[in-house]
Amino acid sequence: MNDLDDFLEEIKALSKSGKGFKPHKYLLLLSVLNLVRSGEISNRQVYFSDALRKEFRLLLTEYGDDDDRDRPYIPFFHLSNSSFWRLIPFPGRESDLKRASTVGGPTELGELVQYAQLSEPFLKALKDDASRSVIEASIIECISIGREARTETHSQDSDRLNRRSLQRLSLSQSSDGPSNPFVGYLNSLHRLNASNDNALAEFQACNPFFAHIHVPHPLASTIIEELRKPKGRHVILTGHAGDGKSTIALEILKQLAGIPTGQPLRQKMSPREDLPGVSITIIKDLSERRKEEDAALARELLRGARRFLLVSNTGTLLDLLRTQAAAFGVSEVQLESDVLVAIGEERGERELELGSARFLVFNLARMDNLSLARQVFARMVAPERWAPCDHLACRANCPIRLNVDLINHRRDIVFERIFLAYRRMYEYGTRLTLRQITEHFAYLVTSGLEESDLK
Repeated sequence: MNDLDDFLEEIKALSKSGKGFKPHKYLLLLSVLNLVRSGEISNRQVYFSDALRKEFRLLLTEYGDDDDRDRPYIPFFHLSNSSFWRLIPFPGRESDLKRASTVGGPTELGELVQYAQLSEPFLKALKDDASRSVIEASIIECISIGREARTETHSQDSDRLNRRSLQRLSLSQSSDGPSNPFVGYLNSLHRLNASNDNALAEFQACNPFFAHIHVPHPLASTIIEELRKPKGRHVILTGHAGDGKSTIALEILKQLAGIPTGQPLRQKMSPREDLPGVSITIIKDLSERRKEEDAALARELLRGARRFLLVSNTGTLLDLLRTQAAAFGVSEVQLESDVLVAIGEERGERELELGSARFLVFNLARMDNLSLARQVFARMVAPERWAPCDHLACRANCPIRLNVDLINHRRDIVFERIFLAYRRMYEYGTRLTLRQITEHFAYLVTSGLEESDLK
């Protein structure tokens, strides 16, 4: 076994299963992983810092249960039982640390321990995108299995529970070692079965694998520039379901909030996001609004103190604006006509004025998305996404990996011919959404196969 295999085996054994399961070691390790990803931890030294405690608290809220207490100092101390985590004592406290079996609080930890030191191979694994993704998936899998096991009765066989969970979840561990969790993620993008949560952007926002296939949309920077202008306009972003409206809203949220592009959100976007430090608000989906608040929203749009990004399909947008036509000072008929003309603009972009409220309307359904789709496909088959397969015994005969290798071996020809077919459909009036094309690509790579199918 190599270093990554050894780390995954140790991670799997960090906490006992069943009703005694506690996620704290996993959460602290996941906190360190996130801080390495964001660049806040860059060397082997891990301090019991405010940043680490804050990250742990956020993860505890997301993954913990009501009876899981916010005590990061305990796993910080007890991870020293792992080969990759070593506690470095203050000078003169070496023997005290050696005698200590636990710590009673952060003060006691701070008196004994200067910092924890990661092993060099483990830090290297955390800094490598492919290895970090495998480790992250393994940690989340262990938390999921542990939490489920904790809720089961004592009479249930823990081994049977783990086997069932591993078969059901795509990010599983095989008896020969870890699988490539990217396969399970790709299979969550198409609609071959019911496990297609990540076909929706609201689930993608919190998924660490989304960063591997996400392609920045050029429209995002255009919208941000408009929203930031002192005399800028509100922005309406519309299009068909699956065109990428929510993904663009997510990208804009991250940029304005200073969240790294590759970092998943801790929780789904709220229906309304008021960005701190800037007078900008994102309404991520008008269909989720409370209709009793429409009048207040119309007043805010007219007042112009904040710039709004309104994400909506045509019907919901018209429903909001028609009911507030009097506030905008136009008739319902004229308002509907103006909105439909703006949305129907052939090039997908047009100005719209409703009373004193000025809008810039973007309709993704009118825009060519094949260049973005090509980049998404390139990211799906990128060699680094498949590096976790390289150390697996099944790699040589895996049809999925053979498929990926074949695509990359004749990459230019494969891409040219696939996108000639999509271009022909587009030019003859069959425009597919980005979600539909992404589903095609995911299925093209995996054929819907999971590790259990291959076995």
